Amino acid sequence: MALSNFLQMLDIQLTLVLFLGIGIFSYYAGMITDESRPSFMSLLLNVFLPVMVFNSFKKITMELLALSFLALVVGTVLYTILAFVGPLLSRKYPADKRPVLEYATLVNNAGFAGLPLVTSMFGDAGAIIGSVYLVPHRIFTWTVGLQIFERAKATDIKETLIKLAKNPSIIAVFVGLIFGLFEIPLPGFVDRGVTSIAGAVQPLAMIVIGSVIAKVDYRSLFEPGVLTYCVIRLLVIPLAVLAVMKGLGMDPVLTGVVTIMAGMPAGTPTPILVANYGLNVPFAAKITFVSIVLSVITSPILMLFV
Repeated sequence: MALSNFLQMLDIQLTLVLFLGIGIFSYYAGMITDESRPSFMSLLLNVFLPVMVFNSFKKITMELLALSFLALVVGTVLYTILAFVGPLLSRKYPADKRPVLEYATLVNNAGFAGLPLVTSMFGDAGAIIGSVYLVPHRIFTWTVGLQIFERAKATDIKETLIKLAKNPSIIAVFVGLIFGLFEIPLPGFVDRGVTSIAGAVQPLAMIVIGSVIAKVDYRSLFEPGVLTYCVIRLLVIPLAVLAVMKGLGMDPVLTGVVTIMAGMPAGTPTPILVANYGLNVPFAAKITFVSIVLSVITSPILMLFV
């Protein structure tokens, strides 16, 4: 079982590394340039990401939420705590890195990497609990998460709120929740189109990140802040979650699902969003890249304790 879980995790993470490699190659081959990259990012931010956010709520129903109410509560509590912890952990870093670390502490790759893993480990129960856990994850990602960047760029709270209200991904959260909870069907061709676009976000985002990594001096990958972030995101947070849930005597499957989801690497959209707000893109690309690579080691370690 342990070997099977390790191979499953390795397979998922190597897929991400493959996409990064394609991005690095594309940059060196001149297919993605410094001039063309902003266009890719704009397409991802304004079209692909909102469609993915909308699609992620498609299978959320009242019955599913009721079935895994505890997962909803635990996820909401965890993300609320992380929203307060992030600023404390990042306060000693420069202004262009602070919001990057704050966002990446709050948002990880639970959707792409975590959900397939818990489904493989715990079957249908893992899939259901994981899907419900992702409800607060996605809501915090596209509300509190974006607010972190808006706060970094704007001093006027009114201006920040207006920008957030107009953000396509935040609009997609509420539209997606309405369509999911009320089970409003989409025409077949629209549904297939939405699903296809949503599925393209992960590889496209990683390819763009790879094109950023291609410019980075690899000797600086482990600059101050990168390793610290990885230790906190990949080990400290999930182990703290595990200790609390075991201490409270919570269901073992729920404990396992939440621990694994909490221990995933930095969220894929991180460097894309950072670029959109004119912050430190190379730093964001580094913590995303390094945390993905290190999670190949840390995730199997977490499984030993679950």
